[in-house]
Amino acid sequence: STSKRISLVNAEISESHMDKKSYAFRIKPRNHRRAFYIHAENELEQNNWMQAICFAKAAGRLGDNSQACVLQ
Repeated sequence: STSKRISLVNAEISESHMDKKSYAFRIKPRNHRRAFYIHAENELEQNNWMQAICFAKAAGRLGDNSQACVLQ
């Protein structure tokens, strides 16, 4: 199986109302044409996913620079 990764370096993470789906959010990597849309089952799951992704982004490092995360 081939695994793929979504770069979180300078990525924007925001709620999304695409296709009028509730509990969806978008990850848009910097310098990448594609945006990734993720749909959760409920608001709690959506918040947990967005927070976990934000923490992973903040924990990632390039050299000595940590990545700040802002949920929009």
